[in-house]
Amino acid sequence: MTAPLRPSAELAAYAAKEEAAASAILAAAVARLRRYHPDAAVETLVGIAMHDPRVRAEVNHHRRRAESIAKTYRKRRRMEAAQGLPPAPARL
Repeated sequence: MTAPLRPSAELAAYAAKEEAAASAILAAAVARLRRYHPDAAVETLVGIAMHDPRVRAEVNHHRRRAESIAKTYRKRRRMEAAQGLPPAPARL
């Protein structure tokens, strides 16, 4: 059974939540590395963190979900506009 469709107004927030999850995972990995390399630049630590397969998999998973949700949001907005419906926040 599939989940009910989310209103297009919720999709943008849902995509932002997925992107925030990816950022939080990466920030936690950088914080762990910061303990051992306190003088390293953040960009260097991000690069090191992304070499860990678990971190990379989690970050990429959330980023792909955010991109997919954003694509669905854009498609739904185009469909609603083609039907002549006002933008989602105006309907609420």
